[in-house]
Amino acid sequence: IDRESFYQIIKNHIDIAVKIIHRLSIRLKDTNQIISSILIKDDFNKLVKSILSFGDEKDNTLKTTLKVLLEKIWNMDKTSLIKYLKKLKETDLINIQGDDLIVSDTNRLKALFNDIKINRHE
Repeated sequence: IDRESFYQIIKNHIDIAVKIIHRLSIRLKDTNQIISSILIKDDFNKLVKSILSFGDEKDNTLKTTLKVLLEKIWNMDKTSLIKYLKKLKETDLINIQGDDLIVSDTNRLKALFNDIKINRHE
C-alpha cells in the first residue's frame, strides 16, 4: 500500500487510526521499558524492574509469564536469573505456578526496588 492510499484509509476510517495509534503506543511503552531495563547495570535490579514493568497488575497483585519475562531480560546471565528468582521466592515476594510468575504484594516489591535505587545512589 502506498503512502497516499494509507492516508486516505486513515482519514476515512477513524476506528482504524485509533487502533493503529493504540498499538504503536503499546510498542513504544514496551520499547521504553526495554531500554530502561538495559540501562540498569545490576542484574537483580534488572529482574525486579522487568517483573514490575511487564506484568499485569490488579489489586496489588501482579502476574506475568516466565516466557514474557525471559523475552524481556534476554541479556541476563541465566545462572544469576535462577539465583535471583529463588531469592525472591524465598522471601515470599514472588510465587511461581507452572509458567506463571505471581507477585502477591506489588507494593512490597516496588518498595524493594526503590530501596535498592536509593541505596545505590548514597
